[in-house]
Amino acid sequence: MAIDKNANLVVIELKRDDTGEHMELQAIRYSAMISTLTYEKIIEIYDKYLEQQGI
Repeated sequence: MAIDKNANLVVIELKRDDTGEHMELQAIRYSAMISTLTYEKIIEIYDKYLEQQGI
Protein backbone atom coordinates (compact mmCIF):
# COMPACT_ATOMS: atom_id res chain seq x y z
CA MET A 1 0.00 0.00 0.00
CA ALA A 2 1.08 3.53 -0.65
CA ILE A 3 -0.20 7.07 -0.90
CA ASP A 4 0.19 8.76 -4.28
CA LYS A 5 0.78 12.46 -4.97
CA ASN A 6 -2.98 13.08 -4.85
CA ALA A 7 -3.31 11.40 -1.43
CA ASN A 8 -4.97 8.30 -2.90
CA LEU A 9 -4.28 4.88 -1.42
CA VAL A 10 -2.79 2.61 -4.06
CA VAL A 11 -1.57 -0.97 -4.30
CA ILE A 12 1.87 -1.03 -5.85
CA GLU A 13 2.29 -4.76 -6.36
CA LEU A 14 0.02 -7.76 -6.38
CA LYS A 15 2.04 -10.90 -5.84
CA ARG A 16 0.87 -14.16 -7.34
CA ASP A 17 2.08 -17.67 -7.82
CA ASP A 18 3.28 -19.13 -11.11
CA THR A 19 -0.24 -20.12 -12.16
CA GLY A 20 -1.73 -16.66 -11.71
CA GLU A 21 -4.55 -18.09 -9.63
CA HIS A 22 -6.18 -16.08 -6.87
CA MET A 23 -4.74 -12.78 -8.06
CA GLU A 24 -8.18 -11.16 -7.89
CA LEU A 25 -8.72 -12.54 -4.40
CA GLN A 26 -5.59 -10.80 -3.18
CA ALA A 27 -6.86 -7.50 -4.56
CA ILE A 28 -10.17 -8.04 -2.77
CA ARG A 29 -8.32 -8.80 0.49
CA TYR A 30 -6.30 -5.58 0.17
CA SER A 31 -9.46 -3.62 -0.54
CA ALA A 32 -11.26 -5.16 2.43
CA MET A 33 -8.29 -4.42 4.66
CA ILE A 34 -8.39 -0.68 3.98
CA SER A 35 -12.13 -0.23 3.39
CA THR A 36 -12.88 0.64 7.01
CA LEU A 37 -10.02 3.11 7.46
CA THR A 38 -10.99 6.70 8.03
CA TYR A 39 -8.96 9.59 6.68
CA GLU A 40 -7.83 10.36 10.23
CA LYS A 41 -6.65 6.77 10.79
CA ILE A 42 -4.72 6.78 7.52
CA ILE A 43 -2.97 9.99 8.56
CA GLU A 44 -2.17 8.44 11.94
CA ILE A 45 -0.67 5.34 10.31
CA TYR A 46 1.34 7.40 7.83
CA ASP A 47 2.57 9.73 10.57
CA LYS A 48 3.75 6.74 12.61
CA TYR A 49 5.57 5.39 9.54
CA LEU A 50 7.30 8.74 8.97
CA GLU A 51 8.38 8.86 12.62
CA GLN A 52 9.83 5.35 12.38
CA GLN A 53 11.76 6.38 9.28
CA GLY A 54 13.09 9.51 11.00
CA ILE A 55 11.33 11.77 8.51
